[in-house]
Amino acid sequence: MRPSLRLSLLVLLAPLLTHAQPIAPCGTQQHTTAAVVQQALAHDAQRGGGNDVRILKVKVIIAAMATDSDPLPAFKPSDVQAELDATNAIFANSNTGIQFQLCGPMQVVVDYDLFSGNNFGLAAQDYYEPGYLNLFFVFELPAGLGGVAFGPMAFISRFGPRNTLAHEIGHCLGLIHTHDYLTEPELVDGSNCTTGGDMLCDTPADPNLSLPGLMELPCSYVGTVTDANGDLYQPQLNNVMSYSRCLVDSFTPQQGALM
Repeated sequence: MRPSLRLSLLVLLAPLLTHAQPIAPCGTQQHTTAAVVQQALAHDAQRGGGNDVRILKVKVIIAAMATDSDPLPAFKPSDVQAELDATNAIFANSNTGIQFQLCGPMQVVVDYDLFSGNNFGLAAQDYYEPGYLNLFFVFELPAGLGGVAFGPMAFISRFGPRNTLAHEIGHCLGLIHTHDYLTEPELVDGSNCTTGGDMLCDTPADPNLSLPGLMELPCSYVGTVTDANGDLYQPQLNNVMSYSRCLVDSFTPQQGALM
């Protein structure tokens, strides 16, 4: 691995490796700018949207633990294939124009640090391959995280919620959570949608659906919180990049364009 990439990964992983994170579906801290978002949307419009299917090459690494007999993998290869198939279906059904192709056999590697989430980013460097979307399937991640992504690498825990893979790949391709913001929270009326929240105007303002009192199982939004204007939130409950307790299985057109 190039020294510059190794250093970048160390810097990106430092918060995860040295500080306890709140238990949440995802530990990704993705950054972008309003200018980049607008350039991406303009480029997508110029080339005619997502009519052409673009194939991204995927490398899969399954972490395993040594035993007295055969190694114990964090995921069965058949389970990983099912995750890939489900992810391709989500991206196809949302008309993103993006699909993922497994290149080469899945690698099952005996590596306890990678398997258990101990210094997992450092351990992953031994298997990282440039030019691919590198997907690491591990037993667990620090602080109970379901997944985390940085650059072209995504880590999926055995305990992640359904469709964690699609969520983390969304991060790899430039999306942030629907409830995150870099400048200011998005207003419900959408008046600051190009700069507030996730900077995409077709994802409704989201108060962070993992907060207590906002959702009831199996899939009901019961929150009464309001934005800075006093308007009640009306979040999208099936968006892949949200922390909804519902089945998250959809991207918006602008999310697809940005990816």
